[in-house]
Amino acid sequence: MIMKIMKKSYCGFDCTQCPVYRATIADDDDLRDAVVRKSEEKPEKALTRDDVNCLGCRSNTRFRGCAECEIRNCCVRHEVAS
Repeated sequence: MIMKIMKKSYCGFDCTQCPVYRATIADDDDLRDAVVRKSEEKPEKALTRDDVNCLGCRSNTRFRGCAECEIRNCCVRHEVAS
């Protein structure tokens, strides 16, 4: 399966350093589980394994935190290109 990999975010964050992005690219359920366990430290931000999928904020498969990002949403609204 070929995936379009999105490395450049609107905010400048290097997605390749994000455990959610890395778990998605590697299809690594152990890493997904580690992210879920870490998120449980803050119950209001707890994740499920299904939440741990992201191909970058410029893709249609993005992490909920990235989807809610004010920088990303502003860039989308103003049609900021790469």
